[in-house]
Amino acid sequence: MKKNIFALTLLIAMPLSISAAPDDQHEHGWKHGWNHGGRHGDKIERLTKELNLTADQKTKAEAIFAAQKEKFKALHEEGQKNFSAILTKDQLAKYEQMQKERKEKWEKRRAADEQTPPPPAQ
Repeated sequence: MKKNIFALTLLIAMPLSISAAPDDQHEHGWKHGWNHGGRHGDKIERLTKELNLTADQKTKAEAIFAAQKEKFKALHEEGQKNFSAILTKDQLAKYEQMQKERKEKWEKRRAADEQTPPPPAQ
Protein backbone atom coordinates (compact mmCIF):
# COMPACT_ATOMS: atom_id res chain seq x y z
CA MET A 1 0.00 0.00 0.00
CA LYS A 2 2.80 2.40 0.89
CA LYS A 3 4.48 1.65 -2.44
CA ASN A 4 1.28 2.53 -4.31
CA ILE A 5 0.91 5.79 -2.45
CA PHE A 6 4.56 6.65 -3.07
CA ALA A 7 4.25 5.80 -6.77
CA LEU A 8 1.08 7.85 -7.05
CA THR A 9 2.76 10.79 -5.35
CA LEU A 10 5.64 10.56 -7.81
CA LEU A 11 3.31 10.39 -10.78
CA ILE A 12 1.50 13.52 -9.67
CA ALA A 13 4.60 15.44 -8.60
CA MET A 14 6.77 14.75 -11.66
CA PRO A 15 4.77 16.81 -14.17
CA LEU A 16 4.46 19.60 -11.63
CA SER A 17 8.18 19.66 -10.93
CA ILE A 18 9.01 19.72 -14.63
CA SER A 19 6.64 22.59 -15.33
CA ALA A 20 7.98 24.46 -12.31
CA ALA A 21 11.61 24.17 -13.40
CA PRO A 22 13.25 27.46 -14.35
CA ASP A 23 13.65 28.18 -18.05
CA ASP A 24 17.42 27.82 -17.92
CA GLN A 25 16.97 24.28 -16.62
CA HIS A 26 14.81 23.48 -19.64
CA GLU A 27 17.37 25.23 -21.79
CA HIS A 28 20.18 22.87 -20.81
CA GLY A 29 18.36 19.74 -19.68
CA TRP A 30 15.19 19.34 -21.65
CA LYS A 31 15.83 21.20 -24.84
CA HIS A 32 19.35 20.09 -25.64
CA GLY A 33 19.84 16.91 -23.67
CA TRP A 34 16.65 14.92 -23.78
CA ASN A 35 14.88 15.95 -26.92
CA HIS A 36 17.56 15.42 -29.55
CA GLY A 37 17.91 11.71 -30.16
CA GLY A 38 15.93 10.70 -27.12
CA ARG A 39 16.97 10.84 -23.52
CA HIS A 40 18.08 7.22 -23.29
CA GLY A 41 19.94 7.28 -26.59
CA ASP A 42 21.97 10.27 -25.44
CA LYS A 43 22.59 8.60 -22.10
CA ILE A 44 23.92 5.44 -23.74
CA GLU A 45 26.20 7.42 -26.04
CA ARG A 46 27.52 9.53 -23.17
CA LEU A 47 28.15 6.47 -21.01
CA THR A 48 29.76 4.62 -23.91
CA LYS A 49 32.13 7.51 -24.50
CA GLU A 50 32.90 8.36 -20.87
CA LEU A 51 33.27 4.76 -19.65
CA ASN A 52 34.69 3.37 -22.87
CA LEU A 53 32.03 0.64 -23.01
CA THR A 54 32.57 -2.31 -25.30
CA ALA A 55 29.99 -3.10 -27.97
CA ASP A 56 28.69 -5.93 -25.79
CA GLN A 57 28.37 -3.65 -22.76
CA LYS A 58 26.60 -1.01 -24.86
CA THR A 59 24.10 -3.60 -26.13
CA LYS A 60 23.44 -4.83 -22.58
CA ALA A 61 23.07 -1.26 -21.30
CA GLU A 62 20.56 -0.49 -24.05
CA ALA A 63 18.53 -3.56 -23.04
CA ILE A 64 18.64 -2.56 -19.36
CA PHE A 65 17.43 0.98 -20.03
CA ALA A 66 14.75 -0.23 -22.47
CA ALA A 67 13.39 -2.62 -19.81
CA GLN A 68 13.51 0.16 -17.24
CA LYS A 69 11.53 2.42 -19.58
CA GLU A 70 8.86 -0.25 -20.10
CA LYS A 71 8.53 -0.86 -16.34
CA PHE A 72 8.19 2.85 -15.66
CA LYS A 73 5.59 3.20 -18.40
CA ALA A 74 3.55 0.34 -16.91
CA LEU A 75 3.86 1.82 -13.42
CA HIS A 76 2.79 5.22 -14.72
CA GLU A 77 -0.26 3.77 -16.47
CA GLU A 78 -1.23 1.82 -13.36
CA GLY A 79 -0.87 4.92 -11.21
CA GLN A 80 -2.98 6.97 -13.60
CA LYS A 81 -5.68 4.29 -13.59
CA ASN A 82 -5.67 4.01 -9.78
CA PHE A 83 -5.70 7.78 -9.31
CA SER A 84 -8.56 8.24 -11.77
CA ALA A 85 -10.55 5.59 -9.91
CA ILE A 86 -10.61 7.62 -6.69
CA LEU A 87 -11.89 10.82 -8.34
CA THR A 88 -15.48 11.91 -8.55
CA LYS A 89 -17.02 12.38 -11.99
CA ASP A 90 -16.44 16.16 -11.85
CA GLN A 91 -12.89 15.78 -10.58
CA LEU A 92 -12.12 13.23 -13.28
CA ALA A 93 -13.40 15.58 -16.00
CA LYS A 94 -11.27 18.41 -14.61
CA TYR A 95 -8.23 16.13 -14.27
CA GLU A 96 -8.59 14.92 -17.86
CA GLN A 97 -8.80 18.55 -19.03
CA MET A 98 -5.64 19.35 -17.04
CA GLN A 99 -3.85 16.41 -18.69
CA LYS A 100 -5.00 17.53 -22.13
CA GLU A 101 -3.70 21.07 -21.53
CA ARG A 102 -0.38 19.75 -20.20
CA LYS A 103 0.00 17.49 -23.26
CA GLU A 104 -0.72 20.39 -25.62
CA LYS A 105 1.82 22.56 -23.79
CA TRP A 106 4.39 19.74 -23.97
CA GLU A 107 3.79 19.22 -27.69
CA LYS A 108 4.09 22.95 -28.32
CA ARG A 109 7.37 23.08 -26.37
CA ARG A 110 8.65 19.99 -28.18
CA ALA A 111 7.87 21.52 -31.59
CA ALA A 112 9.67 24.72 -30.57
CA ASP A 113 12.65 22.71 -29.29
CA GLU A 114 12.95 20.92 -32.62
CA GLN A 115 13.24 24.32 -34.31
CA THR A 116 16.07 25.43 -31.98
CA PRO A 117 19.56 24.11 -32.72
CA PRO A 118 21.57 22.71 -29.79
CA PRO A 119 24.26 24.90 -28.26
CA PRO A 120 27.81 24.51 -29.54
CA ALA A 121 29.85 21.79 -27.82
CA GLN A 122 32.14 23.08 -25.11
